[in-house]
Amino acid sequence: MRAARRILYLILPLLAAAFAAKGQFRNLDFSSRCASSKTGLCYWDLSYGTRGSCSMYAEANNPGLLIRGEALTSVGYSEQTAALPKIPGLRIIEVSARIRTENATGKGAGLNIGIYDAQDRLLNNKDMGHTSFSWIHGTTGWKVYRIRSICPEGSARVRVGAILYGKGTARFDDFKVTITNIKGKKISPVAQEYLSAACDTIMRHSLVKDMIDIDGLKKKALLIAGPAKTCADCYLAVEYLLSSLRAYGDEHSLFMGAPEVSRWQNGENTMARVRMPVGKVVDSCGYLLVPAFYTGNKKLAATYADTLQKMIAMLDKESIRGWVIDLRENTGGNQGPMIAGLGPFFSADKLGYLVNVNNTKQYWYYKNGVYGWNGEKVLQVTQPVTLSKNRPIAVLTGGLTGSSGEVVALSFTGNACTKSFGLPTWGLTIGNRSFELADGARIMLASTVMADRSGKLYQDSINPDVLVVQGIETTGDDTLRKALEWLKTVKDVK
Repeated sequence: MRAARRILYLILPLLAAAFAAKGQFRNLDFSSRCASSKTGLCYWDLSYGTRGSCSMYAEANNPGLLIRGEALTSVGYSEQTAALPKIPGLRIIEVSARIRTENATGKGAGLNIGIYDAQDRLLNNKDMGHTSFSWIHGTTGWKVYRIRSICPEGSARVRVGAILYGKGTARFDDFKVTITNIKGKKISPVAQEYLSAACDTIMRHSLVKDMIDIDGLKKKALLIAGPAKTCADCYLAVEYLLSSLRAYGDEHSLFMGAPEVSRWQNGENTMARVRMPVGKVVDSCGYLLVPAFYTGNKKLAATYADTLQKMIAMLDKESIRGWVIDLRENTGGNQGPMIAGLGPFFSADKLGYLVNVNNTKQYWYYKNGVYGWNGEKVLQVTQPVTLSKNRPIAVLTGGLTGSSGEVVALSFTGNACTKSFGLPTWGLTIGNRSFELADGARIMLASTVMADRSGKLYQDSINPDVLVVQGIETTGDDTLRKALEWLKTVKDVK
């Protein structure tokens, strides 16, 4: 009898959590209309987008949520909020919905979970993936999609939503939300082996490894994975391990499951979303906009680098007096094609270093059309460009210049006749190294600190040589204007 009671005590919290989700969230089938709601749907708020971007639709008498995007930069986001049941310990929340898209371009359509404490501070956020590869694009039929997240200690409220980043339409129907406690789960050998490997990687290479209680984190991660039958069943537990590092200052580590790694490497559905560099003459100067590059596809990387060098060659033939390299929209990604494309501007071969926890240095370089690491070739441009003159260079940075964008900015530090303008960079100057797990998934772990070509370390934002704050009452681009003014005063490098 006592044994039966103990089993009952273990089961009740799980049941209470799962049933509480159904009771807290409302109108998950979108059947209730409300004229007072900006979406026209009861309990579903318009959190982002213009009125009318998120609305109710009826298809064969089956109502649902419709999100429309008019441009690649459009964002339509509808969500609802519910209080979390007061159950101690970590909990897993799963949100699923049927989704269908039509001509969706841009980042794509998907689901979102936001978890907040009692003071409405964001504790955790989960969407379809760090990159755009797991989002929904193009024209698709109805399919059930799901995402899961951990509700940390202190979670009080959760917001679940539907989102479309970009142009096209997305339809959502049959939302389901379940919340379960992790207590009492039996740990499988698969979970033990997979999470032991993940923890070992963290303890060997993480910059914050000496601050964390890895045994405590591993114990909770094992309960999250529980009776995992496959490596994929352990992904949420690995995400939990990496998210736990944020409390110790690691805001950069991330996890990519095996399917996402494959899509990243192959560049599936990315051609339309990869922004290529832009070059033009501005006030008698060669202007180059160098955007982020988020794919590991080798052909696309080569295309990006070749495009940039072709633009440089074209502008070099013009009667320009200097160069402007605009990194203000460069949020990072794959640094290789950026460095390879900008290679003709560098006055040295070794451009910077990554320094790991053992103080071991690895350098990145560009020489004769080749970009690589520690002397090993990674990417080669098709037709390397040599500049006709060594003209002065102005590099523009801002608060969105992050991660690999900051690598590019650092590559110009100490460069001949080069000066930077704008605002301090994002501050993601911690380098991520890729560590592969058994199934091909990757832990992108913050394990190195960036250094410029002189060896100076950077563990925060990179400050520009000339700080430019856009005036409230001024029109135009003050940063670009300051850079062009400087270029007028500087002679070519001999």
